[in-house]
Amino acid sequence: MERRKFVVGLGALATGSAAATGTGAFSQASASRGVSVSVVSDNSAFATLLANDSGLENSEYAEQQNGKLELRFNENADVNSGGFLSDGTGLSTDSEYFFDNVFGYGSRIGDSVTAEIDWSGLDNPEHFVFYDIPQQGRPTEVNPDGDYTEGFPGTGSGSYVGVGVGIDTTGADLGSEWETGTVEITFEN
Repeated sequence: MERRKFVVGLGALATGSAAATGTGAFSQASASRGVSVSVVSDNSAFATLLANDSGLENSEYAEQQNGKLELRFNENADVNSGGFLSDGTGLSTDSEYFFDNVFGYGSRIGDSVTAEIDWSGLDNPEHFVFYDIPQQGRPTEVNPDGDYTEGFPGTGSGSYVGVGVGIDTTGADLGSEWETGTVEITFEN
């Protein structure tokens, strides 16, 4: 074999192996960077949840407890007391209730925020529905399709979407109290 062909062939082999293994100056790097996070209550977060004193129609059933939104449809609800019609302590049996605009969600950072609410984590999810009147209208019955997840529309900075809650007490024992678990709300922009 001629020496010239051997050197050219060796050069081509070296170039091919360099492309296969990469030509970076390093294989690993590590860098330290500062991170600043403020943990705030639901009503002060970038994607915020609005509760009592928000001006929503039925926000007295939603309140901030330890920085988290909590819904109460019992004697602990923050309803005005002192009169016959405002001294209720719960929901009656074998009934369906719809509370429009119990809480709301919005964005404080200028981006549109959509929400998905999943209430399958409740102890009795079949007795609940979460709805938005402008998008879906008020349901005619609680959870007619047996689904425990609902998508909600986007909202821009400074505006909010009100969320209603439907509750069906059919089959509940008189005097019982549902400690119902958790509802998961997922935001996207």
